Amino acid sequence: MKILIITGTFGMGHIIASNAIKQELLESYPDADIQILDYIDALFPYVSSAFYKSYNAVVKNFPELFNLAIKASNKIDTAPLKHILSRKFNEVITEFSPDLIITTTPVSSKYLTYYKLKTKHIPMFTYITDIYCHRQWMSSSTDAYFVGAEKLKYFLISKGVSEENIYVSGVPVRKTFESDNDYKCADNEIKRVLIMGGGLGMIPGSDNFLKKLNDSDNILTTVIAGKNKKLHDEISEKYKNIQVLAYTENVSEFMHKADVIISKPGGMTLFESVCCITPMLVIKPELVHEESNARYIEEEGIGKVIWDDTCDIFDQLKAMLFNEAEYKKMQFNLVKVKQQRKYNLINEAIADRIS
Repeated sequence: MKILIITGTFGMGHIIASNAIKQELLESYPDADIQILDYIDALFPYVSSAFYKSYNAVVKNFPELFNLAIKASNKIDTAPLKHILSRKFNEVITEFSPDLIITTTPVSSKYLTYYKLKTKHIPMFTYITDIYCHRQWMSSSTDAYFVGAEKLKYFLISKGVSEENIYVSGVPVRKTFESDNDYKCADNEIKRVLIMGGGLGMIPGSDNFLKKLNDSDNILTTVIAGKNKKLHDEISEKYKNIQVLAYTENVSEFMHKADVIISKPGGMTLFESVCCITPMLVIKPELVHEESNARYIEEEGIGKVIWDDTCDIFDQLKAMLFNEAEYKKMQFNLVKVKQQRKYNLINEAIADRIS
């Protein structure tokens, strides 16, 4: 079987989800030929780098503009340059000739709709990688949707999607994040805090916050700065009691050990924290899909969300870490959400749709 997974580097979440899906598929279909394709690279090879740089700049510096674009897309059931780009999709897909197409980004689903209207029927599955769904995720040519929570299932049904075509699977997570025994000891005197994924960028007065962490006798802090060398060097120089790391492949190891994760609430990070049974502290989410993920965290009681910057964030963090009863309650809720995740649903979808 040949499977093409179409994704995009809009942040790393879509790419990571694609690799997690590939990992799961290879367990059931070890002989499958599975390729992951960045559709922006494939369709615009000469300008994809500039495109992603522009996208990242808008998300970082003008989140309100990004949110307006997403909300506007809810009113438009089409995709720009659809005829030209569907033709390019045709060229790329025909070259690989897949038996199944999986997409982990919203807009690609729209272009694949136009592609499928003019070509032979190839089953297409869509993985929605946030607890949020806007119109660009939905396509009349999608044969199966995989969603992170029941609330998305009912949203899709309200938009006319057949219930039998929706699978509540949770957001795909790599196997290194899975564990059968991740209960933290809520009464440990020393707590571990992990800051990652741009977490510092969303903390008002981060210097003061880091200083308090650095001076704390009962909190061990690790910051994963990724490829931000300036941030890495600055923290290393100013805060001797904070461990700071550059890019690492062992993120799961640090998430398993942490008692609280401070990060942006992307869908991937959210479900990685669920698998590690580690509550998240989310501070003032700005992007519309992250706001939806943050509301899910609150609704399920699996972390804490600070919606404004008027409170003392360090005090809020300490309340999470050292209130034993509340921490155990968050752990219980994380286990409950984790147990609701379903594995190998894609095998069921494949069996139903591929002869």
